[in-house]
Amino acid sequence: MIHQIVRPLQEKWLDYKSGKHIPLYFFMHIPKTAGTSFRIMLNRPFRRTHILPSQKEMHKNKSGYINLEEFAAEHPWRFSRIRMFIGHEKLGAEDIFQREQVHHLTFLRDPVQRCISAVKHKKRMEPGMADSSPEEIVQRFRHSFKNLQTSYFTPDLLHEPDDIRLERAIQRMKQFMFVGITESFDESIRLLRK
Repeated sequence: MIHQIVRPLQEKWLDYKSGKHIPLYFFMHIPKTAGTSFRIMLNRPFRRTHILPSQKEMHKNKSGYINLEEFAAEHPWRFSRIRMFIGHEKLGAEDIFQREQVHHLTFLRDPVQRCISAVKHKKRMEPGMADSSPEEIVQRFRHSFKNLQTSYFTPDLLHEPDDIRLERAIQRMKQFMFVGITESFDESIRLLRK
């Protein structure tokens, strides 16, 4: 008789402990799309302990994002309580959270402007690249330039032809709660607020 009462309570506790019931906001931060500005805005409506990584963790990691699998293993309770994840993670990385409800957000940018910004960033940040030509930078960091925005939506289709990947990226994008446009940042934020 006691097992009929205890067992359901144990199951409910395990389900609660897992955090599956907590909705997750997953910000897929595609590099050089105004994501840092957006990330700062996203910090306001959430408690620090509900954001991964928090500003403190970003600072500790020298403004780099964290390894999701390592963090989940080292901090399982906090990981199960995360409400907002922000990172340079491609679509599908949110599966590690095992949430019943995930709201996807991202920003896109004109591909040429994004590449120009990425070249400037590499010149500033990568050792020995300050005097490199844009062509040399693109050649050396090819993965950061070729169809990067499409790749974030289709990491499972990297060996498919570009037209198939683009079509699938557009389909997946339609399922996002929010897709902002960097060139229309203020207007995008106004739409998100509505």
